[in-house]
Amino acid sequence: MKRFKILCVLLLTVFFASVVTDFVLDLITGAKMGYNMVEYTMANGLESREHLYVDVVVDGDEMGLEPNAENKLSGDSVVILRNNVSIVEYAKSFATAKDKHNVQYEVLSWMNWLIIVIFVYLIVVFVKIMRLFIRSQVFEHKIILLLNHLGVAFLGLAIATTTWNFGRTYLAGHLIDVEGLMVSYRHCIEWNNLLLGLVILVITEILRQATTIKEEQDLTI
Repeated sequence: MKRFKILCVLLLTVFFASVVTDFVLDLITGAKMGYNMVEYTMANGLESREHLYVDVVVDGDEMGLEPNAENKLSGDSVVILRNNVSIVEYAKSFATAKDKHNVQYEVLSWMNWLIIVIFVYLIVVFVKIMRLFIRSQVFEHKIILLLNHLGVAFLGLAIATTTWNFGRTYLAGHLIDVEGLMVSYRHCIEWNNLLLGLVILVITEILRQATTIKEEQDLTI
């Protein structure tokens, strides 16, 4: 019982910490980049359209292995192959009123808000679960219900984020044509959140069956 509770707490904590860390780091990076973009566009009278963290692959004909950087520790030449880039497009103006992709941009904006709402809900549910675990309230219907909500929320987050990734990549593929690079869909699916949601639902089902057995034993006694 005690070992099972410890393992559950460790599992939830480690996975949740990884999700929070990724979210916070992306938020900080995006905020810094956004601030620098605003400064640059205002100073030069430009407008910007960003396509952040787009997965790209190098065209076969362009995939040379010639050194393009230097390892300062050893002084040796190294080759850096671009897989994931942040692309910011600058122009004198964008005809946003006539942009045929306005609807897609609007949908992606709402998807962003949905992802934030789900993430906040995950934090609230997670805190409630941890409080119940600390009080040794494991085999109770309340915690089973919360765990079920947590698992479904992670699945919802995976679906929402995956949809957002595919939408962003689709737009980038239709708005960007950079020589030597092709936009890739290979990292669009949020496997970590999907896996975590399924693991939590499996744990929830185990707890549900264990709680039922415990209640039957208590009635028998």
